[in-house]
Amino acid sequence: TDRAKAGNALYGAYGQDFECADGQRVMVIGLTDRQWRGLVEATGMTDDMASLERQLGLSLRDEGNRWLHRAEITKRLAPWFAARRVDDFEEDFNARGLTWSVFRTVHEALAEDDDLSTANPMFQDIHHPGLGTFLTPRHPADFGANDRADATPAPTLGAHTEEILGDVLGLGDRAIGTLFDKGIVDAPGRRAQPTAA
Repeated sequence: TDRAKAGNALYGAYGQDFECADGQRVMVIGLTDRQWRGLVEATGMTDDMASLERQLGLSLRDEGNRWLHRAEITKRLAPWFAARRVDDFEEDFNARGLTWSVFRTVHEALAEDDDLSTANPMFQDIHHPGLGTFLTPRHPADFGANDRADATPAPTLGAHTEEILGDVLGLGDRAIGTLFDKGIVDAPGRRAQPTAA
């Protein structure tokens, strides 16, 4: 069957977003048994989840059961997050090695996360002609025998027009010249010269 929409829930296990007292939203994950137990202990929900297990007649240590009964789990966890600011639990969650994060806008992520900066060798600041300088990804893999290639600016619109017409479509110089002359195609730095009717 087709997978139904699940909002921000993590498919197949337990993962859910919650609004906190400071208005921030966090996403918490209980995919593995360790993550699940850590989340339950950090939120003081051990007894509540044990009660839910008795009510349901199953174990929530099974990730499939956590997925099936995610609404009931969320109903119990939501008040805990709603009563706390991120600062109230951030240090404890990190110390426990929980899998969680604050939701951020792209602007916030770029401003706050070193993984999305030139501190990460996957990124470089590259000047894109006519647009400005932007953080640009390089190849994600780093091979020992070869240096990671530098990022390159995105090509300008039409930068490969002649190459595509010639190499891909197999057109000769005369046919390509005619397309430019008639204004059917264009390339940066080359002005079409319409022919008289």
